Parts: sequence; structure tokens; C-alpha cells
Amino acid sequence: MLQGSGRHRLVAMITVGLLVAVLGACSGGGGSDPLTAAQAEQIATDALLVRADLPEADWKQEESQAGLEGLIPGGGGGAGIDILPEACQSLEDAIGNLPAVLGDANPLATSSRTFSATGTLLNLKAVSTSVVVFADADGAAAAAGALGDAISADNLEGCIQAAFVPAGDNDIQIIEFTLARPSYALEGSTALSAQIDAIALILPINLTLDLHAFQRDSVLALYVAVQINTSDLTDEHAALLVAFANRVGEAQQ
Repeated sequence: MLQGSGRHRLVAMITVGLLVAVLGACSGGGGSDPLTAAQAEQIATDALLVRADLPEADWKQEESQAGLEGLIPGGGGGAGIDILPEACQSLEDAIGNLPAVLGDANPLATSSRTFSATGTLLNLKAVSTSVVVFADADGAAAAAGALGDAISADNLEGCIQAAFVPAGDNDIQIIEFTLARPSYALEGSTALSAQIDAIALILPINLTLDLHAFQRDSVLALYVAVQINTSDLTDEHAALLVAFANRVGEAQQ
């Protein structure tokens, strides 16, 4: 059953997996007129959604501006990828190929903020925004392209289902699963929306997962939203994505 911290499994797994993909594979630096570390930190601070951007709810806020080791439960470096289920092997393989693709991409700062609200035992909604700030736009563009290839539907389909129903968990049965690019995705972004209809013992579960990644100048931005047995965010995604893109752009002015 999806109880307690386990109800946040999908948000954490996907967000951490993406941050591992970008940060764990990047090193080096370069480019003309690169951002300074101080500038990157300020951008990372200012670029995320704030409570006022969200619809009314009893939101709980969690955030981090630490390095990679602070974003991955249980340790730093690439070790965090071990939290991914076995069915995520294709995603893990794609992540492992990123260093050769990214070359000198240079992340200077990162930040992540999650808003979550719970209702009944099997009711949850959460919105997570994260940014990775690079020295220049070339680094962000390289990371965005490589990440878009890594988080394809083929790589994520089995991974999402395995995260929802861990190995050996016989309490949850998936009835229907769909994965597609949503109509409200930002132009030029990598975007997927998954929907799972399932039964947990005798209780119905409807889960939707939205995953969006886009580049704005020196920033790679990630938007992850999860709903379990609620549709409160369904009509809000388009406005939230625009608000996030605006914040990312304004933070770099």
C-alpha cells in the first residue's frame, strides 16, 4: 500500500533519477562569459515555483539547494542510482551513456522545491520543480538534449510501473497504464504524462505523473507532478508550466 513516505516514492524516484542523470554525468567547464558560481546560486534560488503560483491547498514545502550528495537519499555520487528498480535498467543505461554526450557541460548550482498535500489515506498531490544551472547556454543545451534522449517513453514505461508496484508487492494490481506527451507541454520541451489505474487490495487507485524538462539559456528546468486519487492539478499544469518558465527566465535577467 502507498502509505507514509512510500506515497512520495514516484516523485522522489523520478526527480532524483533525473538529477543523477544531469549532475552525475557532468564535469569540466568552459564557454565565453560564463556565469560565476555566485550568479548561478542566485538563479537557482529565484527560479523555482513558489506557493503563490500554486492553487489553494494545504501545501507542505520541502526544498534543497545542496549538491548532488544532498539530493540523493543514502549517499552521494552515482551511488544514488541504485534506488531505481530493476525495470529501470534501460534508463540507467541511458544515464550511463551521458558523460560521452555531454563533454564539458558544467553545472554550477542546483535547487529543488516540492509542494505536497495529502487528503485521505490514498490521496496525494505533489508538484516538484528543480533547476540545474550551467556556466553557459551551451552546457544547458547539451544536457537538455542528452536528457531528452535518456527519458524517452521506451526507457520510462517499465520504470514507472515498477516504481509504483515494487517487486514482491502483491497488494497492488495495475489495470491500465498509458504514457504520452501531453497537449499542454511547453514548446521545445521533453514531456511525458503517465496515467495508472490500479487496485490496492480492494481500493481503487488512479495515479497521474507529469514529467517535463526544458532549457532556458543557462538553466535546465525539471517539473514533476504527481496526483493520486485526485484531479486537482489536471487543469493547472499548463499555467504552472508557464509560471515556472517565466520564473526561470526572470531569474536570469
